[in-house]
Amino acid sequence: YSRKYLNLPVQVHHDQVLKLPFVIHGEHKLYFPAFFSDEKVMRDYRALKTEQDPESAHRYVRSLDELKDRTLLDVGAAEGIFALDTIHLTQHVVLFEYQDYWQAPLRATFEPWRDKVEIVPKFVGARSDSARWVSLDDFLEPNGSDPLFIKMDIVRIIVHMTLSLLSNCFRRIIL
Repeated sequence: YSRKYLNLPVQVHHDQVLKLPFVIHGEHKLYFPAFFSDEKVMRDYRALKTEQDPESAHRYVRSLDELKDRTLLDVGAAEGIFALDTIHLTQHVVLFEYQDYWQAPLRATFEPWRDKVEIVPKFVGARSDSARWVSLDDFLEPNGSDPLFIKMDIVRIIVHMTLSLLSNCFRRIIL
């Protein structure tokens, strides 16, 4: 299945106002950091398409319909392609991405849904502090009780630490 993406034609566009490269993903613009070369955007986009192919073991879900009417917590969002793929299904989207260079691309990509998407520029971990870290339990406590879908794409140690401390959060996940 992955071979079909090796030479996938990818046209990289440049937003002259925002000074960011982007590709058209489905019907939407998917932005990348300003310092990404056209070649890097093409390579990364092909890798993203390969990873989320229905035949891929790395695909996050069997069907995107699994996110219907849920709140998506996208931990380690990077470019936000998974959230973009499910934006029409989800009730609310929270993108957790600490890396500075992803902030402008995420804002640009999700501008059409700014009332539905929240970008949290923090790491997710065991405890919250005001600057760099937030625990999902602390984040979710004052933010309602919608059914959740949590996608984590972060370092294995942080995943283990986060999962061990999500006791309250797991009660709200519908399987």
